[in-house]
Amino acid sequence: MDNSLNPVEKFIASGLRERFFKVFKIPLLIYNGPDVKAVIRNKLKKPEDVNIYPFARAKFSTLAINETSYKPNTLLRRGLHGQVSHDNTLTFKLSMIPVVTTYEIEIYVQDMATLNLMSKRWLIAATRGTLKFAVNYGVGSLDIDVKPEKQLSIPTREGGLTEPKEYVMVSTMTVNGYISDDLTTSQAVDELDTEGQVQALGAPDDRTQVFLFKSAWPDIQGPQASANDTIETGA
Repeated sequence: MDNSLNPVEKFIASGLRERFFKVFKIPLLIYNGPDVKAVIRNKLKKPEDVNIYPFARAKFSTLAINETSYKPNTLLRRGLHGQVSHDNTLTFKLSMIPVVTTYEIEIYVQDMATLNLMSKRWLIAATRGTLKFAVNYGVGSLDIDVKPEKQLSIPTREGGLTEPKEYVMVSTMTVNGYISDDLTTSQAVDELDTEGQVQALGAPDDRTQVFLFKSAWPDIQGPQASANDTIETGA
């Protein structure tokens, strides 16, 4: 996927699945619908006669704006800049807001040994914070904080004569991430009409101060790229 054209939440969901698999060694299905076993079997491309246990399912529970880490209005207005167009005249503006997403987690296992192993891994991950990951989006890197609840509910083993016997451990997980707005474009320019800008301020007097700074788009390729600029900026 091109990270300048896709919503940031797609990358966060993908990163969450990858990180979950790395920590717990089992696949994670983010899904709120029915027939979870049929869906996970289809995702894993496993036929009916192949065992799919253990696996986990994350169900969306709540979604809310995160007011603690950033100012949502400021972040939405400023955004990040994505990749520049092929002719170096347009850059994509990636606007987003910080959100807190809560998931209900179900971990499906079939025996006590796996149950003990998964519960141990869960509590260690919740204590160490090992589910955190980062997403490269636009020209920035976004830290995604994942906080599992520090307890698991372990119900009685279920299953009938024709159904596989299983334990379903249940807990919750909070993800401090982002959702992005529709993609917009901004014009990249090499020169500024400084005289016109000063005139637009009105008739200056002794109390008026005007500061003009040179700026280059951070993702322009070639000799105009900001990677070739000096550290100083000035008029």
